[in-house]
Amino acid sequence: MDTSHYETRKVWVDTSHWEYRKVWVESGYWKTEAVWVPEKGHWDVKYVWVPGSYGGWGYADWKAGYWKKEQVWVVDIPAHWEYRKVWVDTSHWEVQKVWVQDGYWKTEKVWVKSGYWKTEKVLVQSGYWTTQQVWVDTSHYETRQVWVQDGYWAQRWVVDVPGHYETRQVWVDTSHWETYKEWVKSGYWDEVHGTISVSKTPQYVFTNKHTLPDGSVCDMTLNISYALNKKVTNIRAIHVVNRYQNKGVLYVEPYSAVKNVGGTSGSAVLKFQYEKPGDENSTLHVYFDLEGGGSFEIQMNIPINGIYADSKFNIPDPVFKKSVKDSEVITF
Repeated sequence: MDTSHYETRKVWVDTSHWEYRKVWVESGYWKTEAVWVPEKGHWDVKYVWVPGSYGGWGYADWKAGYWKKEQVWVVDIPAHWEYRKVWVDTSHWEVQKVWVQDGYWKTEKVWVKSGYWKTEKVLVQSGYWTTQQVWVDTSHYETRQVWVQDGYWAQRWVVDVPGHYETRQVWVDTSHWETYKEWVKSGYWDEVHGTISVSKTPQYVFTNKHTLPDGSVCDMTLNISYALNKKVTNIRAIHVVNRYQNKGVLYVEPYSAVKNVGGTSGSAVLKFQYEKPGDENSTLHVYFDLEGGGSFEIQMNIPINGIYADSKFNIPDPVFKKSVKDSEVITF
């Protein structure tokens, strides 16, 4: 049964992109150049002789005068040119292309393809086999492009008035085209014609707790052959064993499968073993997968026999059950 459906999921939409931004670039280099070095020295305290006053006849009185304490500049290293290694700073603002990591979460509907096995009982007057019209599933993904209107606010350097930069809140438009895959469900009904032959052994099927006279474990062999108007790529089978006393169902697949498929005619031999017994409503489903997609199914009710003791370990008289037919040729 096809349970495909839409689900609402949260997906990440990546809006990362390249963007031109003004960035500060640290740069520079060392160079050797002549540098004028001012003289180096220090202030010192010295005593200086201050001569006395001149006499009336125009000569100095050498005996007149005094020592004076004053600060004088003493040169230690005269001023000179020197060659030195100096750092030339060339750091500057530069417009560069930078990658902006960005995105957002958005909720969207996605198609989820799913399903499960379901047993359906169909009454057929001719016996127990049924055929079905084939649904060819052509559902597929299609690539579609949509325009996503998007953006964000960010701090940017802008030049409004010549002579200086200002930081302003500006809208960065990240709207873009986006490619996504969308599941498109489609298909059509197709007619299959031909003949299928089916037979099983043994007549009474038992669980693997029982053995045959030669000591081998009991099992069931299903022989299938077909001639159709379409090529068969695979034959699959599953036996839905309906257990006694409402203990549920067991799904049994072949433990051995020998197939000759690929053309419009072919065959398969499938072998089954069973852990538990099942009643007359235990249904074997055989599926034919067709080239180009699609499949159809035939069904057969086959009970599984077993012997069990009651709570007092009494074994009742067994009543073994079998399928309505052991073989049939279906033409459709």
